[in-house]
Parts: sequence; C-alpha cells; structure tokens
Amino acid sequence: MSMSADPAVVTVGEEQWEPFYVDGERMGDMHWLRPPSEHARGPVATVWRVQPGDAPAEIDYRFDGDELWHVLEGAIDVTYEDGRRYTLSAGDIGAFPRGGHATLRLTTPFKKAYMVA
Repeated sequence: MSMSADPAVVTVGEEQWEPFYVDGERMGDMHWLRPPSEHARGPVATVWRVQPGDAPAEIDYRFDGDELWHVLEGAIDVTYEDGRRYTLSAGDIGAFPRGGHATLRLTTPFKKAYMVA
C-alpha cells in the first residue's frame, strides 16, 4: 500500500491567515488545511477565526455539506429554523448534517477547526 500525500502539519502564525469574505461581507479569517477544489468535490478542512468587528454577530447559514466542528475558542449558538438550538463552547465538537438552515450567533473572539464533506 502506498501513501498518496504527506501529512499537513503546520504552526499557524499571523502570516498564514487570510481574510474570508462571503458575498463581499467580511466573515473573519481562514487558515486552509485543505482548500476547496475547483475540479473535484472532496472534503474541505480549515480553521476559522473571528475577532471583534470581523463579522456580523448573527450569520444566516446553510449546511451545504456534512460538517464537523471543533470549537477552539469562544462560543456559538446554532438555532435551526424549527427552533432547535445548540450552544457549543471551547472544547465542544458538533456534527451537523447536510441540508440544515440555521442562524449562527457567536461570541468574539471565536475560533473553530472544521471539515466539510
């Protein structure tokens, strides 16, 4: 059996973060571990951070893929359209299935590592 790629092991310094925008609106910063591919649908892995003033306090969010989150700093409320509400704080892990629609309310600073498949 052969390995197809080397592991990605990095220390994330300030120079590795890049501003992240959705529809022209600032949504914090990203450090891509496995960025989206234009040619193939595969998993995406990143660390997302929000500092005070970097993003709106409430975000309308659609889960376009199955998502796994690990909250590293701060807290986030995930409230689905049907009223289900989940609060994740530093150290919590959440698995969110594709197809959900929710409002995200976060505290800042906030940071999560996540993967979308």
